[in-house]
Amino acid sequence: GIDFERIYEQRYALAARTDHPIFGQGEPVSLEAVTRYGWAAHRNAITRDPRDTPFGRAGLPPPVLRTLVTSEHLLRPLILSTDLLGYVALDIIRRDLREGSIRLIDLPGITASTPAGLLVRHGANYTAAMHAFCRELRLLCKQRDVRVG
Repeated sequence: GIDFERIYEQRYALAARTDHPIFGQGEPVSLEAVTRYGWAAHRNAITRDPRDTPFGRAGLPPPVLRTLVTSEHLLRPLILSTDLLGYVALDIIRRDLREGSIRLIDLPGITASTPAGLLVRHGANYTAAMHAFCRELRLLCKQRDVRVG
């Protein structure tokens, strides 16, 4: 009884504050290096079988999830104020990436995308205001560059 209308793709990536120790090692960040730090993630972000991850395929233990938050918006302050690596939606840290206070950790298989959009009751009769709201939301998402980098 619910219809989903995809409006855009929400991208997720691993990130850390720019002065995080992981960036000061003088070598590219590796899968092994990111397992040495605790991670923070939204409770729905890491759901795959650990064997079916880049870590499992490389014979490495999965990263330790130190903090699991119920709101994705709590990840940003955790990334900025701790040594936790954050698995976070790029829209949440967009400004920090532009300003240089947060950096992405670009490793194969770590980034992911999920569809984002509207959930509506199938066959529901909506008011003119609801139709206008949905139309504006579609327009804003189409105009907005939801990608970073």
